[in-house]
Amino acid sequence: MVHGRFGGNNIPLGGNLFNVKNRLGFIHIPKCAGCCVGAYLHRIGQWRPVPEDRCNTYAAESFKKLYNYTLFTVIRHPVDWMCSGYKMWKQRRNYTLSFDEHVDKVVYGTQSSIDNHTFDWDWHCRILPDKHIGNMKPKIFKLEELDTLKTYLSEFFPLAQTYDFELTNETKPETIEISPKTMAKIKMYTKAYAYKYKYEF
Repeated sequence: MVHGRFGGNNIPLGGNLFNVKNRLGFIHIPKCAGCCVGAYLHRIGQWRPVPEDRCNTYAAESFKKLYNYTLFTVIRHPVDWMCSGYKMWKQRRNYTLSFDEHVDKVVYGTQSSIDNHTFDWDWHCRILPDKHIGNMKPKIFKLEELDTLKTYLSEFFPLAQTYDFELTNETKPETIEISPKTMAKIKMYTKAYAYKYKYEF
């Protein structure tokens, strides 16, 4: 899903990208610094947006149309991911729920059908990063250790170490107080994801 434009030109800021020369594909997982990584990729090489099907349930699905590509993606700590979705909705979508109410909606609500206009909220706030990956098997990089992605990409792009990852499309800083009760709900909801990628609370 394209969220904006990079620089002053017509290069997509967000969304899945692929590089033909090296047969690489970047899966943009919502709320995992995808726009930041996308901007960086455009600085170090030639990347194209992956043709999207608006009926995709998960971010990685559009790569089913591209064969023999090595895929990679960025994930992040489940608590930070949850807070990022909340801040985005609160700051940009006139969201009036408290964080506690938001977490309840994520944990206990029902996912919207893909043709419902409210599915965009599910896309950013309810569908965990590992669910966006689906059955794909990309190389996984953690947002908290993003320099490992730069090292990996330097195998393909001479300029990879020249540029830094710059914040793009970020929400305003905001302190979110998380009660023990709400933290327990987050842990419950993200338990399998946290365990799979060795995140600790």
